Amino acid sequence: MEISNLLILPGDKALATEVMLALRYEKTARLFCPETRAPDGMAADAITNETRVTFTTPLPPIEKAAFPAALPRVMAAHDIHYLIPTTDEARQFFKNAGAEFPVLDTVFDVEIPSKSHATAIVLDCYSDKKGGLVFCGARLKTIGSSAFWQNAPATDEQIILAQDICSHYGMSGAWSVSIEQNSAGHWIARKITPHLTPELALCRALGVNFILLMLHEARGNIVSALPVTATVEMATLPITVCTRLPFKSVFLDLDDTLLVQDSVNSSIVAFAEECSARHIPITLITRHYRDPALTLKEKGIESALFSTIVWITDNTPKSHYMKDADSPIFIDDAFSERREVCEHTDVPCFPPDVVDALLSGLE
Repeated sequence: MEISNLLILPGDKALATEVMLALRYEKTARLFCPETRAPDGMAADAITNETRVTFTTPLPPIEKAAFPAALPRVMAAHDIHYLIPTTDEARQFFKNAGAEFPVLDTVFDVEIPSKSHATAIVLDCYSDKKGGLVFCGARLKTIGSSAFWQNAPATDEQIILAQDICSHYGMSGAWSVSIEQNSAGHWIARKITPHLTPELALCRALGVNFILLMLHEARGNIVSALPVTATVEMATLPITVCTRLPFKSVFLDLDDTLLVQDSVNSSIVAFAEECSARHIPITLITRHYRDPALTLKEKGIESALFSTIVWITDNTPKSHYMKDADSPIFIDDAFSERREVCEHTDVPCFPPDVVDALLSGLE
């Protein structure tokens, strides 16, 4: 299993928090950020516990002359494989540095005009290294007591516009574009944002993790997306995400889902307990190396939390056990398992980092 160490620079902005949340349960990634104040005023110990981040020694601000010499020392000390810039200043620094540093960021061939034209509709997109559009989803902005976004399916015309933008600018990676209709009723681009943004948490709540896609492509892997059809709402002050999806049963994986790095995933447990309180049956379905009941007992998890425990000891696909379930969802860290279920059922499939949004949707 290939494991990558990622350094988030800087680590105290809203986008840094989203990157941490997006990768907190990813078993092939280890997250690092320079020791500084906590993102968005959160307590540092909360970030460490909830986002599984290791703090490095402090780094000078990116705009300071001492930064270029200090960064390689921190990278060497922690065997950093990739850097993730989370501000315009960081992106500009690495752009000027050329190929000197291994950066996870959006690539584009043609300079993109800078416009400050905000619209009420944005397309969030991911393009692979060959210029193919892997995902395109729309979000609509509504102004009420506070600003928030809600997702919507992208129309055929919007998808064509996104593909044209991708081709014109040679775009690969995560990007978004603000769009509006002209006098003839056609969709036109108003502002292109060629990098990750905190608002991509909405796509992640649909099961499309843009930063993870970028990591896999950096490793030379072919990527694809398994978006769920659901309503997602995201408030922006502060950023909170809610996935509203009616379901009546849950299939839940054990390794790297309920348990992460040999520790109990408290978010998954909280979700399971809330489902149990609402009489939503939970099936634990796992290929664990031994009887899962023994591991649950060791970890202090009550087996009674689950209506059924399915221990698969052969190559039977997990979808086999879901065909008669009542309006189920499936939560599993393994993309291969989620893809198999998607290919053989209509069960919505989620990675474990989405569980907080699912829990909010139960309220």
